[in-house]
Formats: sequence, structure tokens, C-alpha cells
Amino acid sequence: MNRRKEIAKYLLSDYLASAVTWALFWTFRKFYIESQKFGISVPFQANGKFYAGLFIIPLCWIFLYAMWGLYANVYRKSRITEIKQLFLASTVGVVVIFFTLLLNDTIVSYRSYYISVSVLFSLQFFISVFFSPYHHNRYKQKTAQQKDRVQHHINWE
Repeated sequence: MNRRKEIAKYLLSDYLASAVTWALFWTFRKFYIESQKFGISVPFQANGKFYAGLFIIPLCWIFLYAMWGLYANVYRKSRITEIKQLFLASTVGVVVIFFTLLLNDTIVSYRSYYISVSVLFSLQFFISVFFSPYHHNRYKQKTAQQKDRVQHHINWE
């Protein structure tokens, strides 16, 4: 397999995971946090800030993951090590996003901050793990092994 192609798979999957996460988090903030603040249902509006975040935030996550070493040596990845690295990078990234983007939000109570940080971390971590090419490659390998076993069993009969 081509190393550049494998790294490109990781970059693409991390970009998509982060974009999906940001879109879901933006929607959560509009429906849950801001509706509490204003006392009315706030409609979802995909404005310039939404699209800028959808483009810039995933690039920041990719930069953070690269600094964390998630794209170095893609062939010698341990699933446990990758999950541990994603957990730590997600923690750092969410803290940075909190202090740079979320801290100046108008909120009803501090509970809104705790909920926002928890939701953002959960979305970022679990969606990144799910989108991981390593996860999908392992699934493909297991499926191929099962097909081989079935074919081998059929040939013996």
C-alpha cells in the first residue's frame, strides 16, 4: 500500500469527522444552549460563522492530530495507542476550543459550559474513533477472513 494514500485516508476521515462533529455541536448549541438563554426555540441558521467553523475547525483538529503524531507511521498503528492518542488530543483540543470560542458565550448558568464541553468532547472523540481508517481496515480484514473461512469450509464439503 502507498504510504501517502494511507495518510490521505486518515486526513480525509479526520476532516470529515471533525466537520460532522462541528455541525452537530453547532446544532446542539442552537437548540439546547441558546434556546435556554433566550427562552424561545432558536432556529438553525447556517450563517457565515457556521461555514467558517465548518472549514477552519477541522483544519485545526488535523493540525493538532499531526502535532500529536497521529499521522506518523500509519502502518504500525496499535488500536489501543490510537484511541489513547485520540482521547488525549481530543481533550486538549476541546480545552483550546472552550477557551478560544465558547468562553465568551452568553449563558444562563455555568452548567451550560459543562454540558457544552462534555458534548463537544464526546462528539469529537467518538466520531473520530468511528471514522478512523484503522477501524474500517480492521473490519474489512475480519470480513475477508470470515469469507475465506466460509469458502474453505465449502471446499472441504
